[in-house]
Amino acid sequence: VAMASNGSIFTSTDATTWTKKPLPAECYPKSMTYGKNQFVAVCDLGKILTSPDGTTWTVNSSGTAQNLFSITYGNNQFVAVGYSGTILTSADGITWTIKSTGLYNSPISVTSELLTSRKMKSHHFID
Repeated sequence: VAMASNGSIFTSTDATTWTKKPLPAECYPKSMTYGKNQFVAVCDLGKILTSPDGTTWTVNSSGTAQNLFSITYGNNQFVAVGYSGTILTSADGITWTIKSTGLYNSPISVTSELLTSRKMKSHHFID
């Protein structure tokens, strides 16, 4: 499964021939990750897409209306970031918890290295 810069999602069985997959009209993905045996993508208005196979996608609500920019998976959790300092965490990619950051600037991306970093973990940055 791959995501193009315009939010289109493609699947391939041989990494040579790619097929564009239809997505729900209300969600234009910005970033995608894989964890807990599923693909999870973030969209505008706090919407989150989940798929077990990259072909069939379900729209989930994250509990925020903020546009989301980036998502990653690591340390047994998903973390998504978006406008106005929004940080969301989820153990399963479906049920999300909003973390208060006190920031007004928007994080642009998040990486799984943050989630497994001993320094960040010991300071409870995410959990």
